Amino acid sequence: MMKKKHILFACIHNSGRSKIAEAFFNYYVNKLNKKNILSCSSAGTYPKKNVNTNVQKVMKEVGINIIGKPQIINNDTLSKTDIVFTMGCDIDSDKCPNILDKKTVDWNLADPSEKNLEEVRKIRDQIDDKVKNLIQKLLTEKSIN
Repeated sequence: MMKKKHILFACIHNSGRSKIAEAFFNYYVNKLNKKNILSCSSAGTYPKKNVNTNVQKVMKEVGINIIGKPQIINNDTLSKTDIVFTMGCDIDSDKCPNILDKKTVDWNLADPSEKNLEEVRKIRDQIDDKVKNLIQKLLTEKSIN
């Protein structure tokens, strides 16, 4: 049997990209009935007070509510994490989570915080595709990069 894997979706504010990734991941894992082997959380280095309004809107459009306030990355979260997915560290490298001793993959996504609804939808759809591919790889134990 597969060892349970925990994924951390990390970005700077935990109010956009990482929240979208967490919501899609949980949605698909629940739909596939794989909660016993896959789990995730999301967090940021400088969390905002609330999730971005446009992010909440575009997720509601696909029937997913984003719940929970932005969280800070802490040792407790990191200790249970197998792989960290950062959301766009090539773009904002100075503020980006610097997570040592964990396998880290950057998804290089634009920050939705100053974007209009149409652009946020594009980012949402990119994240949706990436999350679907990730879950498929995790379930077939293919290498992740």
